[in-house]
Amino acid sequence: MKIIAVVVILILSISAVNGQKLKDAPGPVKKGFAEKYKGATPGKWQKEGEEYLTTTKIDGASWEVSFDGNGNWLESEKKVSASEVPEPVKTALNEMLKDGWKLKGWNEEQTPDYTLAYEAMLHKGKESKEVVFAPTGKFLKEEK
Repeated sequence: MKIIAVVVILILSISAVNGQKLKDAPGPVKKGFAEKYKGATPGKWQKEGEEYLTTTKIDGASWEVSFDGNGNWLESEKKVSASEVPEPVKTALNEMLKDGWKLKGWNEEQTPDYTLAYEAMLHKGKESKEVVFAPTGKFLKEEK
């Protein structure tokens, strides 16, 4: 019986970390998506914390986009290869990699605060973080 309880708790914990899948987003979120991405079709919606996320195709590329519960756009990002990242960004990141961090991958990112940025996903042992740079290599933010 204890084993079953542990398994159930583990499954619930994993689904909470990965986000809650939804049949559909609330009306304001769908309206915000439709206004931001006219003519685009959202994928399946997920809720992570207070954010609603989906994927969509924009100019042939797959983007993950997020909105708050009021339909305000928060962020859009897509995976990019290292060859698509400007040299000043790579140079700025190399300074951080000297502390033992390893690069996992890159995203191109857009938010209401900046129209274009590059996010590096890093890990060191069990730790992970994301660092964001302007195309000029200027450090913008870090998220853990």
